[in-house]
Amino acid sequence: MPELTGFQKLDRSEQSLKAGDYPTLKETVGTVEDQKLFMTLLADRVKDQTASLPGLKIVDIDKDGSPESITAKGLTISKGEKGMTVTSESLADRTKEKIVDGYRAAKEALKSVTGLGSDLGDALDRANTSDSNQNRRWKEQERKNGI
Repeated sequence: MPELTGFQKLDRSEQSLKAGDYPTLKETVGTVEDQKLFMTLLADRVKDQTASLPGLKIVDIDKDGSPESITAKGLTISKGEKGMTVTSESLADRTKEKIVDGYRAAKEALKSVTGLGSDLGDALDRANTSDSNQNRRWKEQERKNGI
């Protein structure tokens, strides 16, 4: 994602909330630095849009003007100590996220096991060729041993 300005992040977050677009909202909110200001401005933008945002709920526990969470269309944006988070009530969104996380973890595990730092897709593309990971390891061992 190209670097967005604060106003572009607000626009994108507002549109993602209206569309119920969990992945885009999560990606956008993950890059926000000033949580308090962002949540204040986003709440001001959406507070009068109950027609396009069914179930809109803005929670400001400490009444400082900067909400702790904003919920609409099954998506919740929350401030946290480690940054802002987005959660979805949708089983499909949560399942897809777990599958993607599992794929990334398996990819990293395979990458560390091969010892070549190659990407999973790279390794599969080179499989059964003279440039496979196994052949690369053998060539590296031969080079180290002066063969």
